[in-house]
Amino acid sequence: MLKGKNLLWGARCAATLVVLSLGLGCALAPIYTPTTGRSLGKGKNMVGLVPLYAPSATYAAGVTEDLDVGGTLEANVAWNASVFAKYAFVNQKDGFGVSWYGGIFKSFDALSSFGFFTGPIFSYRIDWFEPFGAVRYNYVQWNQTRLTTDKQDSILNNITVGAGNFNYMQYTLGANFWFRPEFALALSAHMFGGGGVIPQIALIFGF
Repeated sequence: MLKGKNLLWGARCAATLVVLSLGLGCALAPIYTPTTGRSLGKGKNMVGLVPLYAPSATYAAGVTEDLDVGGTLEANVAWNASVFAKYAFVNQKDGFGVSWYGGIFKSFDALSSFGFFTGPIFSYRIDWFEPFGAVRYNYVQWNQTRLTTDKQDSILNNITVGAGNFNYMQYTLGANFWFRPEFALALSAHMFGGGGVIPQIALIFGF
């Protein structure tokens, strides 16, 4: 029975991605969002792995005590690659963390979509527990594209798609569970302005 429920939940998450894509027009910005408002610290590194529901791999490095830079490779509606920066305005080891996060991305979908994302991240760490939240604005754009296929009778052959763009909001709530100083399990839910929820589990490794 539990297996059936898991399959149903997975199908709902996949359906959310498809509906969002169809409703908005093409690929999405990366769904993964950093899970803390604090910075890594100068000279420190982080790898984040999301195995299900828009799987992704993220690497980030601390350039200064307050500034991190990194990149993410993710498969949501289509594969996309992004680079980002995060600056912490409030950067307490224990207690509040407040940062501003932003970046650019390129999707490997049929329309070669690209765009940017930006927004604040908040967190509050109490020993091993750190709830967090984020609000993010996403902008997606694509240029005029001609779709072709080897199948001459396909309805997708020699179709021209006009240039366009759209934007949407993404809201994230979650919590980090720090089992070790350099390892955390992050549970989060990503909610979209157009409707739909995507849950994620991330493994966070520091070094």
